[in-house]
Amino acid sequence: MHTKKVFFIVEIGINHNGDMELLEEMASEGRYTFISTGMSTWEEADAAVDVFRRHGCPFELLHCNSTYPMAVEDANLLLIPEIRNRYNVPTGFSSHETGDVATIGAVLVTTDPGGTNAIT
Repeated sequence: MHTKKVFFIVEIGINHNGDMELLEEMASEGRYTFISTGMSTWEEADAAVDVFRRHGCPFELLHCNSTYPMAVEDANLLLIPEIRNRYNVPTGFSSHETGDVATIGAVLVTTDPGGTNAIT
């Protein structure tokens, strides 16, 4: 008999980063989670990272500008390597643009030969 393993990947929305009870519950489930940092302070991101690390839950951080649609000049793509360096975790970009210029730029700044890249 062959069995298939199913993996659940979850993205937590920007408005939930301050909800510690929700973060604790999600992290305790151990599902790979994309944590979007849009509209979050460094302190809120620090707290979310601490929760997921404490639970040993795999995660990735996504830089996100929370305007819809996002103007390309507001992408602030250089924040991607700053987030990656601050937390030493895989870091990607969650785009809300109407074209693909910022997304293509994000590919360039998220390229990490030893890691993963995520563009959503």
